Amino acid sequence: MTWKATYLRAGSCRHPECMVLRGGKWSSREFPSLVVHLEHPVHGHALFDTGYSQAFVEATRPFPERLYAWTTPVDIAPDQCARSQLAARGIAPTDIATVILSHLHGDHVSGLADFPSSKIVLRREAWDAAHRGGRFNAVRQGILRKLFPADLVARARWIEEMPRTIQQKEFASFGSGWDAFGDGSLVLIDLPGHAPGHVGAFFLDAARGRTFLLADACWTGESLQGWRPPHALTGIVMHHRQAALVTLRKLMVLRAADPGLLMVPSHCLKTLENLA
Repeated sequence: MTWKATYLRAGSCRHPECMVLRGGKWSSREFPSLVVHLEHPVHGHALFDTGYSQAFVEATRPFPERLYAWTTPVDIAPDQCARSQLAARGIAPTDIATVILSHLHGDHVSGLADFPSSKIVLRREAWDAAHRGGRFNAVRQGILRKLFPADLVARARWIEEMPRTIQQKEFASFGSGWDAFGDGSLVLIDLPGHAPGHVGAFFLDAARGRTFLLADACWTGESLQGWRPPHALTGIVMHHRQAALVTLRKLMVLRAADPGLLMVPSHCLKTLENLA
């Protein structure tokens, strides 16, 4: 069975364009934070990531967490968070059965506290890495531990424990995926490099067809058109820059081989506007 996907913009941040796109300008560019609301006749409501919320503002008030907000200025109004946008559509927090986290950076987990009864799908690798070292090391990796619910482990569904599934031939270079719901309706795909335990998701959308959520494996649609990787300085905050470049190459090959596949980065304003 297919899913119905709705794409929400839960706040945004600003970076110099050249930091995320080779040949880009030094001027600041807006990067929205994507939340995908998924509806399924059997599995109910799910979210892919949670975007920014006011919890991010509170979590970055003290030092060293304040460094995160200084380096990536964030714009998030109360009515822009995923919870508020869903409420405007008649969907309560308790209606969200599952929250899937592509990784644990602050711009992807800030809304977790707004969904206190949801199962949380994530890689154990990501969780373990987020708790190594002190607070400064966590911030350097884009981690704000205050954003993690105290009962996260009790609500967790570890991706590594899900059944593996063979990919379609177009996805062969990414290896086998994880069958998130046990019926092949949504497959989680390893996209290494950007952050520990970083994953994307593949599913069939009733309206738009075959869809691949890329999370932060690339930040913009332009990243898939010609070799325009992030600046070398951006590699400082990546988990493994070389692995991230290999992943980007694979995505570019996939884009060329399968133009009918909808590929959705998590921070591309143009893509989000086209999907709205």
